[in-house]
Amino acid sequence: APYFVEHVRSLLKNEHRLPHLSTGGYTIYTTIDPSLQTQAEAEIQRAFQNKSRQFDQAAMVSIEPHTGHVRSLVGGVNYTLSEFNRVTQANRQPGSSFKTIISWLCKCFYH
Repeated sequence: APYFVEHVRSLLKNEHRLPHLSTGGYTIYTTIDPSLQTQAEAEIQRAFQNKSRQFDQAAMVSIEPHTGHVRSLVGGVNYTLSEFNRVTQANRQPGSSFKTIISWLCKCFYH
């Protein structure tokens, strides 16, 4: 999970100011689910395996609704080609992401 690991490393280094982070000595626990992470990475790869353009990108994140825990995070199609994390670093308009929230709210309040 290179995008997730880099994001956690960045948080620990920049926000929590942990010294000597790269030399070891820390045990870090996260909410990532290895099985879901593997599935998310496989789905991104499957969706882009036949694409000829190398600049096509995607991102996927799954969050446990009751706790807010991140269970999987894929910030792009290929970390070695682009370390830019489209989940945590990209600025984008919310667009269709609100449709599921609105649909859920309608079911809760109008049924």
